[in-house]
Amino acid sequence: MKASSKNAIIAARDFLIAYKTLNHEAMYAACTPTWKSANSLNKLKEHFQNPISGYKLFSAKKITEVVFDVKVLIKVADGEDKYLIRVIAETGPFKPSVDGEQKINPISIRKE
Repeated sequence: MKASSKNAIIAARDFLIAYKTLNHEAMYAACTPTWKSANSLNKLKEHFQNPISGYKLFSAKKITEVVFDVKVLIKVADGEDKYLIRVIAETGPFKPSVDGEQKINPISIRKE
């Protein structure tokens, strides 16, 4: 499957669905092979300890042929903020490819 804005949004959605219920295993499965090659499930758990209460996906901006930033609104108990989630297409660790599966880099989630 070719890397696309639509598939980047789906990758971000899959991560956010798992984040809402704090399903760390599903969140980890939604991460890029490169990130997973250097980080364990326990490392992900350290970064994401509280569930979100909701989210809204907006759009994906193509950065390169294999990198997209997905704009989202993330809601937590005390408010909401806009974020960008970096999505990268890879066929394996350190192997970006337009034919790779699009996954998120969890430490790239940043406020817009």
